[in-house]
Amino acid sequence: MYEIRGIPVPEDVIAVIRRLESSGYEAWAVGGCVRDAMLGHAPKDWDLCTSASPAQMQAVFAGEHVVETGLQHGTLTVVLHHVPYEITAYRIDGEYTDHRHPDRVLFVKDIRQDLSRRDLTINAMAWHPERGLEDPFGGEKDLDRGIIRCVGHARHRFDEDALRILRALRFSAVLGFPLDAETEEGVRTLAGTLDQVAGERIYTELGKLLCGRNAASVLSLYPDVLSAVFPDLAREVHCPWTGGGSLYDYSVRCVKHALADRKIRLALLFHALGFTDASVSEAVSVQRSAEMAERMLARLHPERELQTVVHSLILNQLLMLSADRIQLIHQLHQLGEKNLRHLIDFQEARWLTERDGEAEQVRKETDAIRKALDGLIADHVCFSLRDLAIKGRDLMNIGIPRGPEIGIVLDRLLEEVMNGTASNEKEALMNLAWTKYREYELCGTEPFENSH
Repeated sequence: MYEIRGIPVPEDVIAVIRRLESSGYEAWAVGGCVRDAMLGHAPKDWDLCTSASPAQMQAVFAGEHVVETGLQHGTLTVVLHHVPYEITAYRIDGEYTDHRHPDRVLFVKDIRQDLSRRDLTINAMAWHPERGLEDPFGGEKDLDRGIIRCVGHARHRFDEDALRILRALRFSAVLGFPLDAETEEGVRTLAGTLDQVAGERIYTELGKLLCGRNAASVLSLYPDVLSAVFPDLAREVHCPWTGGGSLYDYSVRCVKHALADRKIRLALLFHALGFTDASVSEAVSVQRSAEMAERMLARLHPERELQTVVHSLILNQLLMLSADRIQLIHQLHQLGEKNLRHLIDFQEARWLTERDGEAEQVRKETDAIRKALDGLIADHVCFSLRDLAIKGRDLMNIGIPRGPEIGIVLDRLLEEVMNGTASNEKEALMNLAWTKYREYELCGTEPFENSH
């Protein structure tokens, strides 16, 4: 069994290397898998590189399950025992005239040339079962001393592809390593070129950055980079309820206290954007925040679920949370279980920020809310029409005509059940429905008008 700093290398990785070598080509494990193994983490994916051309790779792995993931860039994926292994031909990149993609890709025969095109030294290492580590740019030393450093000149690396700016910050956030001086200078100098990067690529890196253990520190250090992506985000706007600091600083402190969930952390980053005018109501400020967040997220083209959750969290940030049973049932009805749990996590981060020094009390309160919610779910409490013991057809069977009255009666029955003033049993609800409908029909009053 081969290992990298105590981390086992899968047998299939060795098999791929051996198969390419038996056909007369070089092959190495490369990039993130080597970096992670050297940090003592088992890699999620193992990537390889080889001196074989794409056509030669196809010939070597003829008969295997092969996916042509990017042959024009020299990449082929081989699936062994249901696990994909991405193999890329040694290459160097041509000019990046659009600051995003190389104008052309040249296939080469030297592993060092291939490593020289990579972004960061910690990502520019390769490993071979007999030859050991190939590390021409000092990635191992940078890992050991905890530094994020570019391969070659930082400005040149970032000028080639501005997304590397966010990648450098992402690795800083995830690993907790600071940028070296030259890399930091390049990040700040070329941050403005991020506006040339596709939103989908930015979203991928930003999401990983936000979930890093050092995310808040990186956001605090580089507001200029974030403002290049979201121009409205890092404005120096001050508001009394933030403790005298800027809205951006307040939002970053919220992120620091939040779970490592990109939906929640994005919502916290954006939730105070509309609170820039003390003369308008909080409700208006919340609406403005939601609208601004929606516009900024639209540029990144995230999945619809994330947009929906972020929008819901920002719109409901004024919702009062407590362990009160009836209140929680109504909030379950309003938001649904998943969104309510997200809101509890979101509000906990805000409370920890705003109630500095009360962390133990805040966590005691939110734990009580979560425990109460767990109890309601375990009890299968009724909080939606889907859970109500009667349906519209039951009301029609007792003479209530099809039409808006059906919906009105069902809504009011659900209200009674959620308030605890009626049991969710079919016979009891049928009697209540008929009584209230007859009051509505004969007296011309809306059913259950006294419950509001």
